Amino acid sequence: MRIAGISGVRRSRKPVTTRPSPTPDTRPDLVQRRLSSNAPNRLWVADITYVPTLSGFVYTAFVADVL
Repeated sequence: MRIAGISGVRRSRKPVTTRPSPTPDTRPDLVQRRLSSNAPNRLWVADITYVPTLSGFVYTAFVADVL
């Protein structure tokens, strides 16, 4: 490869998307890991994900009502 002048592609470092907290999380767990509901519009769940594209990262958010 060196004789032909070919080299590998160096990828950049992945971005840091989360930072650890110096203190423990003290917020109460209101759902208490009980992911069921007896009526609509009482319990919602959400998630955010990062999607790499050629232009950079895009963020996709999902929100759902748990029945």
